[in-house]
Amino acid sequence: MADYRLALIVEGNEEVNFLKIVNSCARLDAGLEIEVVNAEGVGNIPSLFDAYYRDLSYDEVICLLDIDGWKTNCYETATRKLSAILGYFPKKEALFNNPNSLQLLLAPFTDEVMDISDKALFSPLIHSCFPKMKGVYRASKAQLKAIHEAYDRKAYLLMLEKTAFYSEDPKDLPSSTFAPFLRSIEEE
Repeated sequence: MADYRLALIVEGNEEVNFLKIVNSCARLDAGLEIEVVNAEGVGNIPSLFDAYYRDLSYDEVICLLDIDGWKTNCYETATRKLSAILGYFPKKEALFNNPNSLQLLLAPFTDEVMDISDKALFSPLIHSCFPKMKGVYRASKAQLKAIHEAYDRKAYLLMLEKTAFYSEDPKDLPSSTFAPFLRSIEEE
């Protein structure tokens, strides 16, 4: 049995794949158990958070959200609903990536920054980082597998190193509070 149980609620398949990369490449504290919960859309995150937050078998519940260049109000809506559940702004409970999680996944392979969340528009960049990938990027199973296969411990550590310079202000590009979280759970 783990010393510390964490439920990590993520938006979708891309983040689930990211956490599979973390699981295979990171050296996590042996006493930490992370259960990844796929919300299958940002709109489902607050209700899942509420359910897992009330489940006393977890020591902590955290959500991972994409800012998506502020083009939608999904991040603001989700954090407002989480605030209503918690009674305060969920700074510790709502980790984010701006513009999205894919930016962190690209970090070891390029210095380019996605300035908007339109992943299809960035398909040429994505293909240059992950040459085994086919088609316009839509986070398909085969495309996520190509990303996962490109990662090893060295690429993972490079991602942690390069994202250390990202801002933690959600209005900045790139920015992330998920990258510092990943560094914090890496075993010393």
